[in-house]
This record gives sequence, C-alpha cells and structure tokens, in this order.
Amino acid sequence: MIQKIYGTELFSLLKNSIQNSSQRIAELLDNSLSSQTNTSSSVMQKDEVNDFDINEFI
Repeated sequence: MIQKIYGTELFSLLKNSIQNSSQRIAELLDNSLSSQTNTSSSVMQKDEVNDFDINEFI
C-alpha cells in the first residue's frame, strides 16, 4: 500500500502528521515526567534505606 501512495500528497500529509504527533507525544511525556519529578522529589531524596516504602511508588 505504501508503494502505491509513495510520492503523493496523501503520503506527505501522513508523514507530516506522524512526525508532528511524535513530537507532541514527546512534549507531553516530558511535561508529565517533569511534573511527577517535582511532586515526588521529596520521596526520591530519602537517604536512608529504613525510610524506603515501596507503597509510595505504587
């Protein structure tokens, strides 16, 4: 099927939408990870093993 639409306007539109979607997904993941890091930073900074509670990560 790709061979049939290769070089057409439809192929170009599909290719561009996939690239734009990939970039948007990456941005959303970056934002999501940044907000998770900020909210859980106090949990991640625990120094002692005795303070570790796996339930905080579930």
